[in-house]
Formats: sequence, structure tokens, C-alpha cells
Amino acid sequence: DGLRMADPPNREVKNGFPGLSELRILGASVPEPRGVAHVHAYRGSGGSWRRLYVCTPTGYEKRRRPWPVLYLLHGSSDSDRDWLELGQAGEILDRMVAAKRDKPMLLVMSDGHPHLSLDVSTRTNNLEALATDLRGLMMLLVAKHNGASRRPSPRAIAGASMRGVQALQLAALQPADSDAVAGFNAPGEAPSGPKVCQAWSSATGNRAGPRFWLACGQEHEFLPNAEE
Repeated sequence: DGLRMADPPNREVKNGFPGLSELRILGASVPEPRGVAHVHAYRGSGGSWRRLYVCTPTGYEKRRRPWPVLYLLHGSSDSDRDWLELGQAGEILDRMVAAKRDKPMLLVMSDGHPHLSLDVSTRTNNLEALATDLRGLMMLLVAKHNGASRRPSPRAIAGASMRGVQALQLAALQPADSDAVAGFNAPGEAPSGPKVCQAWSSATGNRAGPRFWLACGQEHEFLPNAEE
């Protein structure tokens, strides 16, 4: 009678920010993880305790440090676990490395909701908190405990939807913190590529600007923004 609920026998669910959603995995079964997911707790700039996932690849314990890092930012209705549990980011990276299509790296997945609201009015505050925590806490924590490189290269930031915007905004706010940025299905309030390149060049002297990867579905409502 209009009541929204998950199917009780289905154990595959997404416990996202708005609530519980049912999940269906189509096609082949999920591959067994070969890397390791580490969980860190830290006190954020606002004083509350926050959680951080770090996925390390196969052979992590045997390799000499420092490691390149990819910071993965989730969408507005998601959580810090979704890239790992639903997106299978660790398994995908392991398969890419095994096929020699990518290099071993650390995947860092943080919580994007320091202010617990999906309202557009809180996004500026969330961005400010994220920018503060990323530079002052998260990067230092991952370098200390997981051997991440302390240099901005090799370091990349990528995000989907709301946090695709955040990835681009962070590149404009803190251009010296990474050398690559990616945005997937980012809404229209993202800073344009030229603005980010200009900020990057002013801070680093790199006239070529950052390396960008911008992607959007052909039928997605944000496609015009991505093309712009």
C-alpha cells in the first residue's frame, strides 16, 4: 500500500545516508577480495569522530614505501563504505594491477557528511570541513599508518555526483595537494576547468595545469554541465 521497504530475504542492501535500499547484483558473482581494508578513526575539525577506510593492494606488506594514493569521494546519498562494499573498488584495482593495466596504490575513502544533512545549503560547510580535514588530518594519518606518499605527486582525488563537485573544488582551493582530479556525473556548481587550471598554475607554477578526467552518462541530467 505504498510502504517502501527492502525484501527481507535479500541480504544485499545499501545502507546509505537517506536510509536502507535494496541492492541487486547482476551478472557474475563478486570476486573474492585479495587486498585489505583498514579502518581509521580520527577527530575531525568540528570535534566529532570520523571514519576513514584505506584499501591496500595485494603485496602491500612486501613493497617498499611510499605509496601513490587515490582519494575516492562518494555521492550525496552514499557513505564512506560504498566505494569499497558496493563499488568493489579494491577488487577492481587488484584485477587491474594483476592485468598490468594499473599500478598498485592506496585507495582512501572518507565520510562526506560532517554536517548531517542533504540540504544544498550545507554543502559549503561540508566542503570547508573536508578541505580542512583532508590536508590537516587525513593525508597525515594515511602517510603515518599506511605509508602514503607525503608529496602531492603521485596523489589523485576523484568523486562522484556531489563529491565530484567537491573534487574539482578541492583542486581549486588546494591546488598543491594533488596532481590529478576526476569528477563523475558532477552537478553544475563545479568550478570550470580553466578556473581550476589557473588556480593550479598560480600555486605550483605548472602551466600545463592538473590532469583531468571528467565523465558523465550520455543520458544523465548533469551531462550539459560536464560538457561545459
